Amino acid sequence: ITSLSNSINETSGLIYLDGKLITMNDSGSEAFLYEIDTINGEVLRMVAISNALNTNWEDITFDANYIYIGDFGNNAGTRTDLKIYRIAISDYFTSDSVNADLINFSYADQTNFSNQIYAHNFDAEALINRGDSLYLFTKNWLDAKSNVYSLSKTPGTYTASKIDQLETSGLITGADFNPISNKLILSGYSFTNPFIVQLSQFENDLFSSGTLNKVVLNVDESIQVEAICAQEGNQYFLSSEAHSSGASSLYKLDTQNL
Repeated sequence: ITSLSNSINETSGLIYLDGKLITMNDSGSEAFLYEIDTINGEVLRMVAISNALNTNWEDITFDANYIYIGDFGNNAGTRTDLKIYRIAISDYFTSDSVNADLINFSYADQTNFSNQIYAHNFDAEALINRGDSLYLFTKNWLDAKSNVYSLSKTPGTYTASKIDQLETSGLITGADFNPISNKLILSGYSFTNPFIVQLSQFENDLFSSGTLNKVVLNVDESIQVEAICAQEGNQYFLSSEAHSSGASSLYKLDTQNL
Protein backbone atom coordinates (compact mmCIF):
# COMPACT_ATOMS: atom_id res chain seq x y z
CA ILE A 1 0.00 0.00 0.00
CA THR A 2 2.62 2.50 1.13
CA SER A 3 5.91 3.02 2.87
CA LEU A 4 5.69 3.87 6.57
CA SER A 5 6.69 6.93 8.55
CA ASN A 6 10.30 7.01 9.76
CA SER A 7 9.03 7.02 13.35
CA ILE A 8 7.76 3.43 12.89
CA ASN A 9 10.43 1.98 10.61
CA GLU A 10 10.88 -0.91 13.07
CA THR A 11 7.19 -1.87 13.05
CA SER A 12 6.87 -5.19 14.83
CA GLY A 13 3.19 -5.89 15.49
CA LEU A 14 -0.25 -4.98 14.16
CA ILE A 15 -3.85 -4.98 15.35
CA TYR A 16 -6.98 -3.61 13.71
CA LEU A 17 -9.21 -2.43 16.54
CA ASP A 18 -12.44 -0.46 16.15
CA GLY A 19 -11.40 0.67 12.70
CA LYS A 20 -7.93 1.77 13.85
CA LEU A 21 -4.70 0.17 12.60
CA ILE A 22 -2.24 0.12 15.51
CA THR A 23 1.46 -0.81 15.56
CA MET A 24 4.59 -0.40 17.68
CA ASN A 25 8.36 -0.56 17.23
CA ASP A 26 10.63 -3.28 18.56
CA SER A 27 13.88 -3.44 20.53
CA GLY A 28 15.04 -0.34 22.35
CA SER A 29 12.37 1.99 21.01
CA GLU A 30 10.03 4.11 23.08
CA ALA A 31 7.06 2.51 24.83
CA PHE A 32 4.40 3.86 22.48
CA LEU A 33 1.54 2.49 20.42
CA TYR A 34 0.98 4.22 17.08
CA GLU A 35 -2.24 4.54 15.09
CA ILE A 36 -1.38 4.71 11.40
CA ASP A 37 -3.18 5.85 8.28
CA THR A 38 -4.00 2.83 6.10
CA ILE A 39 -3.55 4.86 2.90
CA ASN A 40 -0.36 6.88 3.36
CA GLY A 41 1.28 5.18 6.37
CA GLU A 42 1.53 8.37 8.44
CA VAL A 43 1.18 8.31 12.23
CA LEU A 44 -2.22 9.67 13.33
CA ARG A 45 -1.94 9.22 17.11
CA MET A 46 0.55 8.04 19.74
CA VAL A 47 -0.29 6.48 23.10
CA ALA A 48 2.41 6.10 25.75
CA ILE A 49 2.52 3.08 28.07
CA SER A 50 3.78 5.15 30.98
CA ASN A 51 4.98 2.35 33.28
CA ALA A 52 6.47 0.14 30.56
CA LEU A 53 9.92 -0.29 29.01
CA ASN A 54 10.39 -1.41 25.43
CA THR A 55 13.15 -3.98 25.88
CA ASN A 56 12.13 -5.90 22.77
CA TRP A 57 8.45 -5.58 21.88
CA GLU A 58 7.53 -8.09 19.19
CA ASP A 59 3.78 -8.53 18.77
CA ILE A 60 0.40 -7.24 19.90
CA THR A 61 -3.08 -8.73 20.19
CA PHE A 62 -6.40 -7.92 21.88
CA ASP A 63 -9.62 -9.39 23.24
CA ALA A 64 -12.93 -7.78 24.25
CA ASN A 65 -11.40 -5.80 27.11
CA TYR A 66 -7.61 -5.59 26.80
CA ILE A 67 -4.67 -5.00 24.49
CA TYR A 68 -1.66 -7.28 25.08
CA ILE A 69 1.88 -6.27 24.09
CA GLY A 70 4.51 -9.00 23.96
CA ASP A 71 7.93 -7.94 25.28
CA PHE A 72 9.62 -11.27 24.62
CA GLY A 73 12.10 -10.74 21.82
CA ASN A 74 15.14 -12.79 22.83
CA ASN A 75 17.69 -13.06 20.01
CA ALA A 76 20.55 -14.05 22.31
CA GLY A 77 18.50 -16.42 24.50
CA THR A 78 19.69 -14.67 27.67
CA ARG A 79 16.54 -12.93 28.87
CA THR A 80 15.04 -13.72 32.27
CA ASP A 81 12.53 -10.85 32.17
CA LEU A 82 10.06 -11.98 29.50
CA LYS A 83 6.69 -10.28 29.87
CA ILE A 84 3.41 -9.23 28.31
CA TYR A 85 1.94 -5.81 29.05
CA ARG A 86 -1.85 -5.67 29.40
CA ILE A 87 -3.71 -2.38 28.99
CA ALA A 88 -7.45 -1.70 29.08
CA ILE A 89 -8.99 -0.85 25.71
CA SER A 90 -11.18 1.74 27.45
CA ASP A 91 -8.03 3.48 28.74
CA TYR A 92 -6.40 3.36 25.30
CA PHE A 93 -9.26 5.17 23.61
CA THR A 94 -9.67 7.86 26.29
CA SER A 95 -6.10 8.84 27.11
CA ASP A 96 -2.75 9.35 25.40
CA SER A 97 -0.92 7.93 28.44
CA VAL A 98 -1.97 4.65 30.04
CA ASN A 99 -0.69 2.19 32.66
CA ALA A 100 -0.21 -1.52 32.06
CA ASP A 101 -0.57 -4.68 34.14
CA LEU A 102 2.17 -7.31 33.87
CA ILE A 103 2.11 -10.96 32.84
CA ASN A 104 5.62 -12.29 33.59
CA PHE A 105 6.74 -15.68 32.32
CA SER A 106 9.60 -18.04 31.63
CA TYR A 107 9.86 -21.11 29.39
CA ALA A 108 9.58 -24.39 31.29
CA ASP A 109 12.04 -26.11 28.94
CA GLN A 110 14.75 -23.43 28.88
CA THR A 111 17.70 -24.22 31.15
CA ASN A 112 20.57 -22.53 29.29
CA PHE A 113 20.67 -18.72 29.49
CA SER A 114 24.17 -18.18 28.10
CA ASN A 115 24.58 -16.00 25.01
CA GLN A 116 23.51 -18.13 22.03
CA ILE A 117 22.65 -15.36 19.62
CA TYR A 118 20.65 -16.68 16.63
CA ALA A 119 21.36 -20.26 17.76
CA HIS A 120 18.49 -21.34 20.02
CA ASN A 121 14.71 -21.88 20.06
CA PHE A 122 13.59 -19.48 22.83
CA ASP A 123 13.01 -16.34 20.81
CA ALA A 124 9.37 -15.35 20.15
CA GLU A 125 7.84 -12.71 17.91
CA ALA A 126 4.21 -13.83 17.53
CA LEU A 127 1.23 -13.62 19.90
CA ILE A 128 -2.51 -14.28 19.58
CA ASN A 129 -5.57 -14.21 21.79
CA ARG A 130 -7.94 -17.17 21.53
CA GLY A 131 -10.60 -18.04 24.06
CA ASP A 132 -9.33 -17.81 27.61
CA SER A 133 -5.63 -17.93 26.72
CA LEU A 134 -2.76 -16.19 25.00
CA TYR A 135 -0.58 -18.22 22.64
CA LEU A 136 3.05 -17.53 21.75
CA PHE A 137 4.76 -18.82 18.61
CA THR A 138 8.55 -18.99 18.70
CA LYS A 139 11.06 -17.99 16.07
CA ASN A 140 13.29 -21.06 16.10
CA TRP A 141 16.78 -20.14 14.95
CA LEU A 142 18.02 -23.72 15.23
CA ASP A 143 15.42 -25.73 13.31
CA ALA A 144 13.17 -23.14 11.56
CA LYS A 145 10.08 -24.58 13.26
CA SER A 146 7.76 -22.74 15.64
CA ASN A 147 6.99 -23.94 19.16
CA VAL A 148 3.65 -23.02 20.71
CA TYR A 149 3.23 -21.97 24.35
CA SER A 150 0.03 -20.99 26.16
CA LEU A 151 -0.31 -18.37 28.89
CA SER A 152 -3.00 -17.03 31.18
CA LYS A 153 -4.39 -13.56 30.48
CA THR A 154 -4.42 -12.75 34.19
CA PRO A 155 -1.54 -10.61 35.51
CA GLY A 156 0.97 -12.68 37.48
CA THR A 157 4.12 -14.77 37.07
CA TYR A 158 3.97 -18.03 35.12
CA THR A 159 6.00 -20.89 33.71
CA ALA A 160 4.93 -21.51 30.12
CA SER A 161 4.96 -25.11 28.86
CA LYS A 162 5.25 -26.06 25.19
CA ILE A 163 1.94 -27.45 23.94
CA ASP A 164 2.60 -27.86 20.21
CA GLN A 165 5.10 -27.44 17.38
CA LEU A 166 4.53 -26.26 13.81
CA GLU A 167 6.54 -27.24 10.73
CA THR A 168 6.88 -23.71 9.38
CA SER A 169 10.28 -24.05 7.62
CA GLY A 170 11.14 -20.42 8.35
CA LEU A 171 11.37 -17.70 10.98
CA ILE A 172 7.97 -16.75 12.41
CA THR A 173 7.53 -13.03 13.13
CA GLY A 174 3.81 -12.39 13.63
CA ALA A 175 0.43 -14.05 14.11
CA ASP A 176 -3.29 -13.44 14.23
CA PHE A 177 -6.32 -15.63 14.88
CA ASN A 178 -9.37 -14.82 12.81
CA PRO A 179 -12.47 -15.83 14.81
CA ILE A 180 -14.72 -15.29 11.79
CA SER A 181 -12.95 -17.88 9.64
CA ASN A 182 -11.53 -19.86 12.61
CA LYS A 183 -8.11 -19.75 10.96
CA LEU A 184 -4.67 -18.99 12.35
CA ILE A 185 -2.32 -17.00 10.15
CA LEU A 186 1.41 -16.52 10.74
CA SER A 187 3.87 -14.22 9.01
CA GLY A 188 7.55 -14.89 8.61
CA TYR A 189 10.55 -14.86 6.35
CA SER A 190 13.45 -16.95 5.17
CA PHE A 191 16.62 -15.16 4.23
CA THR A 192 15.32 -14.58 0.71
CA ASN A 193 11.53 -14.26 0.88
CA PRO A 194 8.69 -13.41 3.23
CA PHE A 195 5.82 -15.86 3.59
CA ILE A 196 2.56 -16.52 5.38
CA VAL A 197 1.36 -19.77 6.92
CA GLN A 198 -2.37 -20.37 7.25
CA LEU A 199 -3.69 -23.13 9.51
CA SER A 200 -7.29 -24.29 9.39
CA GLN A 201 -9.49 -27.13 10.66
CA PHE A 202 -7.40 -27.68 13.81
CA GLU A 203 -8.77 -29.17 17.01
CA ASN A 204 -8.89 -26.98 20.14
CA ASP A 205 -5.40 -25.52 20.69
CA LEU A 206 -3.55 -28.27 18.82
CA PHE A 207 -2.84 -26.08 15.81
CA SER A 208 -0.63 -28.71 14.16
CA SER A 209 -3.66 -31.01 13.84
CA GLY A 210 -5.09 -28.80 11.09
CA THR A 211 -4.23 -28.14 7.47
CA LEU A 212 -1.09 -26.04 6.95
CA ASN A 213 -0.83 -23.92 3.83
CA LYS A 214 2.38 -21.94 3.28
CA VAL A 215 2.59 -19.26 0.59
CA VAL A 216 5.68 -17.26 -0.40
CA LEU A 217 4.97 -13.55 -0.88
CA ASN A 218 6.34 -11.22 -3.53
CA VAL A 219 6.79 -7.71 -2.12
CA ASP A 220 8.07 -4.47 -3.62
CA GLU A 221 9.99 -3.16 -0.60
CA SER A 222 11.41 -4.71 2.58
CA ILE A 223 11.20 -8.52 2.71
CA GLN A 224 11.44 -8.50 6.52
CA VAL A 225 7.71 -8.87 7.20
CA GLU A 226 7.24 -8.56 10.96
CA ALA A 227 3.49 -8.37 11.59
CA ILE A 228 0.08 -9.44 10.36
CA CYS A 229 -3.51 -8.76 11.44
CA ALA A 230 -6.99 -9.43 10.11
CA GLN A 231 -8.99 -6.47 8.90
CA GLU A 232 -12.16 -8.37 8.01
CA GLY A 233 -13.04 -11.66 6.35
CA ASN A 234 -10.14 -12.65 4.10
CA GLN A 235 -8.46 -9.24 4.24
CA TYR A 236 -5.23 -8.80 6.21
CA PHE A 237 -2.68 -6.06 6.80
CA LEU A 238 1.05 -6.86 6.94
CA SER A 239 3.95 -4.61 7.83
CA SER A 240 7.69 -4.95 7.30
CA GLU A 241 10.53 -3.12 9.01
CA ALA A 242 13.25 -1.22 7.17
CA HIS A 243 15.78 -3.63 5.62
CA SER A 244 18.51 -3.61 3.00
CA SER A 245 15.85 -4.89 0.56
CA GLY A 246 13.69 -1.77 0.97
CA ALA A 247 11.76 0.67 3.11
CA SER A 248 9.46 -0.24 5.99
CA SER A 249 6.09 -0.82 4.37
CA LEU A 250 2.42 -1.59 4.81
CA TYR A 251 0.90 -4.33 2.64
CA LYS A 252 -2.60 -5.69 2.07
CA LEU A 253 -3.23 -9.43 1.65
CA ASP A 254 -6.35 -11.20 0.36
CA THR A 255 -6.35 -14.87 1.41
CA GLN A 256 -9.54 -15.86 -0.42
CA ASN A 257 -7.73 -17.81 -3.13
CA LEU A 258 -4.90 -19.35 -1.10
